[in-house]
Amino acid sequence: ILSALMLAIVLVAVFALAGAQNPGFQVALTNHGLEYAREVALPILIHDLSTVTIPDINGDADTPIGHVSYSLSQIHVTGVSIPTSSIVVNTVGIALSLSGISIGMNAHWHYREDSFPHISDSGSCDMSASSVSAAVTVSVGVSAAHEPTVSTASCNADIGKLDITFHGGASWLYNLFSGLIADEVKKSLNSQLCSIIKNEIDVEGNKVLSTLPTQEKIDKYSMINFELLNPPALPGDYIATRHKGEFFSISNPQESPFTPAPLPLPAAGQLSRMLYVWMSAYLLESAGWVYEQVGVLNYTVTPSQVPASFPLKLNTASFRALIPALYNKYPNMDMDATIAAIGSPLQVTISSSGMMAVGTASISFAVIPAAGQLIPNVFVVDIDVLASGTAWVTGTGTSNSVVANLSLVNVSMTLAATTIGPINLQPLQGILNLFTDFFLLPAINKELNKGFVIPVVDGLTFVNPQLSYGDGYLVIDTDVNYKPSLFAEEYAEQHTVTLDLSN
Repeated sequence: ILSALMLAIVLVAVFALAGAQNPGFQVALTNHGLEYAREVALPILIHDLSTVTIPDINGDADTPIGHVSYSLSQIHVTGVSIPTSSIVVNTVGIALSLSGISIGMNAHWHYREDSFPHISDSGSCDMSASSVSAAVTVSVGVSAAHEPTVSTASCNADIGKLDITFHGGASWLYNLFSGLIADEVKKSLNSQLCSIIKNEIDVEGNKVLSTLPTQEKIDKYSMINFELLNPPALPGDYIATRHKGEFFSISNPQESPFTPAPLPLPAAGQLSRMLYVWMSAYLLESAGWVYEQVGVLNYTVTPSQVPASFPLKLNTASFRALIPALYNKYPNMDMDATIAAIGSPLQVTISSSGMMAVGTASISFAVIPAAGQLIPNVFVVDIDVLASGTAWVTGTGTSNSVVANLSLVNVSMTLAATTIGPINLQPLQGILNLFTDFFLLPAINKELNKGFVIPVVDGLTFVNPQLSYGDGYLVIDTDVNYKPSLFAEEYAEQHTVTLDLSN
């Protein structure tokens, strides 16, 4: 039972309690996704039940041959069938129902008559449990450490029928009253089933969830914090988790200066695919802020980096007609241009029609004399760059990423500093447009094209993901494919189910 529930919960929870803070990142797993999780988890559950460790069962019973003490040892599951199962989200949590379960087992039996002459016998037996059912509802919450938590909200479980057939010894006699012993074993099983299930969910389930990371390293500069902000929302036919969704610098983690806008929670019945992922403009803005803080967007263009096709060379002679005072003071000297993001380098606006970004940068021009020290900050221009943005989902193997690209719309500029007197910027407008489009935006797009890897459970891949734009956010809707082998192996290595069925 836990296998199906844990897979469903982990599909949501691994995407990474702060009052009313809006999320930068939000995930919804619908009943369509849960149905797929059920299909994937059912073989895992059958495998778990087939390898379950069942300790010896000891008891006593009144029989036609007297009061006897018996034991069943070396119990092995020989077959499991689960013909009917369902898993859905409701307003309480995740509800799992299994019915019509059949479990075959074999074991070694031994009995001893309690009174003189203490007759004893032993042999093997086959056991068959049928009409087994279980219905469990699990509530999902969040811990003080921002980790997802689970708890058993309700449990009903029943072994409908248990048959035992003895072999060996005087089995022909014992089979006449095998039902008496079967009834005692069934009573022991029924009295503990929900206790076992509750322990699996409340104890072992939370152990698994406590190991899930709440941050993901993006590159050597940044990480993203996707810790849960509040308990999952349960509108009725999907479960939604809301995460911080903010980039942080690895070397100097601190909050960005932006405030996230609300992300929508659709009404029940509005989501038709398995999985939905929302990313607010806040997430993208915090990324730009981090890269500005660590200096990734700062670099210097030297004369050798300017291609022959570019209409202006980094030499004062090329600027002679545009800025006569520059050439007059520094004739025929090479120059370099240092680009640096300043202030809030990336302000993102997303609407249903697309995405726009405004970045602020400075371009500082220096002169390089043929002999002597570089002369910095001869003149400095601050620019505001307006760019249109596009985003899409890309994936290789089990890695799903959101990739973006910016295209130049407009550049506005102001003279921030000069050592050569007043400068008329109007003649520079076209050149700075080209400079921005040729040097600045490619540097930004280099980082954007790396993509933001969407954190998902190992083995999960998106199927036909679609990205669309909303009011202040991007949203991905997708179906999923899951290869459970890694999950099953890790779960099996870390977890053993043990039934304690002794009287």
